[in-house]
Amino acid sequence: QSLESLAAHLYSYWTDDFSTEFKVAYKEVDTKQAPSTKEFGDITVDTEDGRIAFGPDSSRHGNELYNETISMRFLGEYLYEDHEFSFGVEFEEIDVMNLYAPDSLGSWEFDSIEDFENQVAAELTYANAYTNNVDDAAASFKFATTTLFVEDKYQLTDEIVLTAGLRYERISSDDEPTHNENFFQRYGFSNSVSLDGESILLPRLAIEWEASDDLTVRGGIGRFSGGSPNVWLSNAYSNDGVTYVSAYNEDDFLTNVDITEVPAGVQSAMVAGDGNVNVTDPNFKLPSDWRTSVAFDYLFSVPHLGDDWLWSAEFIYTEKKDSVFWEDLTRVRYDETSVGQPIYQTVDRLDPENPIVGTDRYDLMLTNADRDGHSKIFTTSLSKYFDNGFGFNFSYAHQDITEGTPGTNSTATSNFQYPVTTDRGRTNLGTGHYEIEHSFKLALNYEVEIVDNYPTKFNLFFERRSGRPISWVMGSFRNDSFGDQSAFDDSDAYLPYIPTGADDPNVVYEGEAADGSAFGYDHLSQYVGQAGLSGYAGGFAPKGAGRSPWVTRLDLNITQTLPGFMEGHSGELFFNIRNLLNLIDSSKGESLRSRYGTHTLVDFDIDEQGRYVYSEPYGDFDGKNYDTFEAEESAWSIKMGVRYKF
Repeated sequence: QSLESLAAHLYSYWTDDFSTEFKVAYKEVDTKQAPSTKEFGDITVDTEDGRIAFGPDSSRHGNELYNETISMRFLGEYLYEDHEFSFGVEFEEIDVMNLYAPDSLGSWEFDSIEDFENQVAAELTYANAYTNNVDDAAASFKFATTTLFVEDKYQLTDEIVLTAGLRYERISSDDEPTHNENFFQRYGFSNSVSLDGESILLPRLAIEWEASDDLTVRGGIGRFSGGSPNVWLSNAYSNDGVTYVSAYNEDDFLTNVDITEVPAGVQSAMVAGDGNVNVTDPNFKLPSDWRTSVAFDYLFSVPHLGDDWLWSAEFIYTEKKDSVFWEDLTRVRYDETSVGQPIYQTVDRLDPENPIVGTDRYDLMLTNADRDGHSKIFTTSLSKYFDNGFGFNFSYAHQDITEGTPGTNSTATSNFQYPVTTDRGRTNLGTGHYEIEHSFKLALNYEVEIVDNYPTKFNLFFERRSGRPISWVMGSFRNDSFGDQSAFDDSDAYLPYIPTGADDPNVVYEGEAADGSAFGYDHLSQYVGQAGLSGYAGGFAPKGAGRSPWVTRLDLNITQTLPGFMEGHSGELFFNIRNLLNLIDSSKGESLRSRYGTHTLVDFDIDEQGRYVYSEPYGDFDGKNYDTFEAEESAWSIKMGVRYKF
């Protein structure tokens, strides 16, 4: 990645009561995720013990992003009696070139090493510009955001300050995704939807009350927006279905496979105008959050331990509005499992008189969720600095986050495919993907002048935090039981139904267990118990029912100020130990996590009666709450050096 940026500020003080600020900035970011080789594509070979994968992964076959951003900001401040008025305008224009062409080198999957040796593939996936030149799949567009804002900070009394503000944001763009006539024929509206003209009002109100010399209370409520990745918007331009298309005849070329070349018969079958489409809902609304907060800072004394102890606390409640969701327009609900879980089928409506049922195509629409999440965040801290050079700061934070689609990926395909759910057709609320339920931090500081005027500083930082959520899911390998296309049927994303007992009529069992016996309820019950899911019998395991291990860190920093060689110069000797716990005991300070936040409880199928057919998970059940050891984060390190300032 390369980044270039320039910025200029102009500050003007016109009178004692009126001042202005003008800023103009330019930023250029060029990001390329180029594989080390393009001699062959993404190769996966299945074995009894796992998978062998080599070659550039499919997402790196064609992946470049170039952004050029120009921004301007004008801010004015005016003092009038007990009011401090702020007002201004912001403008930001982003010029984007996005190339994302997964599978453009071809992605092959083999069921065994023997099949690989015999050049017999189980699957081939190929998608590219219809010209078979990956550079032609790039999309370019511009969009801009204009913001107007005004704020009044009013000294209501000597103790109370009220702040009221209003922001207006509007998106504009002269560029639209290329119109796809086939998409229009299928769904009755054009895919040429941009956010041009979309706007939002963001009111905010805050109060600060100095209740006494020692106590300050703050509170506020407001609406906030922004922060959504630009690449979400670019998906509709890059995947208009006109230029970047998928091959549909790969199954005819699964023998005599040459992994260094996509078969000529597949390349010649690429046709412009009928690829999978990403589209923005014509009625899409900008996501926003309504936040309410209350906080206080309290100074107090402790007998025999001194004055100026500072206790702070804050509670923030956030209600999400118009959250994002990705919907597959090809899907219709046509059946359900024995406990009511939806089963879909895909339908291609290009010819309404002869629709194709069970099509492998997908058309994903960025839209708003039917339900929104919320969060509750509480933080508190206690700090004190003594005259003898010692000081400390202790803090605790608690998060309780409920969300639907987390939107953790850049592509519409991944944002549809990977969220944990029971129903890909609607929002599944649950524990937030990045929630840290508990976090404790302690900083101990000591400063002493061993040599006059040259302080020595000791800082010891301790942190212990709970792990991120883990969701227990059903293993899925080429499993279209819920109507998933081949692009999605390998995703371990469906939450499991937990049976009430061995006689639950909704579940049957098949296959061999890890111990060699027939897999049955006793095995599943053991797995359910290890996963902590016994309390959900008769229903579905929720999102985030488990947690990865707690993380504990201890760092030590020591600095010694040194004299400079000239007046105004100074030096500093530093000695840092990162992860001191691991240095003391090699079994401590380890960082263990779940790479994707999902662990497989059981493999499944759905029979003709809508019952769940459970079997031993691929690779056997693993009840650990982690699958990744973070070597760099877990290791200790010592860093020594000298800084010189002049």
